[in-house]
Amino acid sequence: MTIKANLREANLGGANLIGANLSQANLNGSQLMGANLSTATLCQAHLRGADLSEALVAGANLTSADLRQAVLYATNLHGAVLNQANLEQANLTGANLWQVQMEHTCLKGANFTGAVLPQTLSD
Repeated sequence: MTIKANLREANLGGANLIGANLSQANLNGSQLMGANLSTATLCQAHLRGADLSEALVAGANLTSADLRQAVLYATNLHGAVLNQANLEQANLTGANLWQVQMEHTCLKGANFTGAVLPQTLSD
């Protein structure tokens, strides 16, 4: 059973959320700067406009997550699953996207300046 948490515009900067199940949670506009979301489950989570700058999101599952206009500046997403996620107009400047799964992911207008990209995106 998944509890659909409403954490809209919450300040979770620096929070330890390792392995947390935040599937379908409303995190729109939330502040998650420097948070540790390693191996967390964020399937179908709503993160529109959320700030995950310098967060550790390595190995997290963000399948079908809404990350439109999210700020992922210098975010470590190494090994994360972003299949079918929406990253339209997201800021991924300096983000680590090494070994990230991105099948059927919307990247329209996303900024990848200085990001560490997998070979398939950097060609």
